[in-house]
Amino acid sequence: MAIVAAACMALAQLPVATGTSLLPIFFMHGINDNHNEFNDMQSWIREIDPNVTMYSLPVGDDLASITNLWNQGQQIMDQMRERIAALPEVYKDGYVLLSHSQGALTARTVVERMDDHNIHTYIGLAGPQMGEYGIPKVGPHSEPLLQKLAKVGKELVFSVALTGPLRSEFQDKLSVANFWNDPRPRYGLFGKPHADYLNGNTFLPVLNNDPHRGSQGPGKAKNDTESERYKANFLRLQHAVFTAGTADDMIFPWNSGDETSLILNIFFLLIMDLIFELFPQPSWGFASILLCGLRDLNGWVLSRHASPFPSTVLFQTSFLAERDD
Repeated sequence: MAIVAAACMALAQLPVATGTSLLPIFFMHGINDNHNEFNDMQSWIREIDPNVTMYSLPVGDDLASITNLWNQGQQIMDQMRERIAALPEVYKDGYVLLSHSQGALTARTVVERMDDHNIHTYIGLAGPQMGEYGIPKVGPHSEPLLQKLAKVGKELVFSVALTGPLRSEFQDKLSVANFWNDPRPRYGLFGKPHADYLNGNTFLPVLNNDPHRGSQGPGKAKNDTESERYKANFLRLQHAVFTAGTADDMIFPWNSGDETSLILNIFFLLIMDLIFELFPQPSWGFASILLCGLRDLNGWVLSRHASPFPSTVLFQTSFLAERDD
């Protein structure tokens, strides 16, 4: 297989070839969106390969996008398996999982959880890989639990979503609570936001394999054997691409992924932090995973959350997983 990625193509100044035969692509949308999010992107891809197989996963559409991420991940795996079983010849050489925003985080955890995946390339656009510590605009018709978080404010979200009598309800029902990561060691006289994240968040510390996590998921004790399974599944990828942008108006801070993501221009030198923060074991590495700095694509860095590709040119010179001839 060959990967045509922005990192490599921009630096080598190679054009995207027409007549390229691409691997099939699964798409996973972000929060408050649905499987139609990628319609424009798919039209660009068909200009490169009119015959490519693409499937937008109808998981967590619209209001359902704010539901529990363990459950959404399971639905993604179920639908991918069903699709692959129906078209085994199409998917036999592997496939791409391309995802955006919250979907980029959920899709990355799918790679870790899915023992039978044959994902060639994972692409995560503007995903909160290290969590969220900031509240985007919440409308009056938003889910009540989300409105409650907005009402208490960023400084006190930990006290309801990560600890206290409502913690289980938030963790069971609200996706944002699953990736809320308050980094502060102390708040006031008695608050311990980061410790509450490690012990009260039953999703993100688990899938990020934080050595200080308090559980292995809802109702499960910490289990290092399970985390080894996550690592093994992730390392079966041929390539992985993570992006973020400085003009992001949904992910707070915008560089939530600064230690698990490929941050354009600025954070390329944090590759070692990426390795040891995501899976802190010195005995393994990312030798087979594509991690290149996109120094020539400043327009992408400055793009907004809803438009990670501000032009078709940037998209067509970013990443395409090709079939073997």
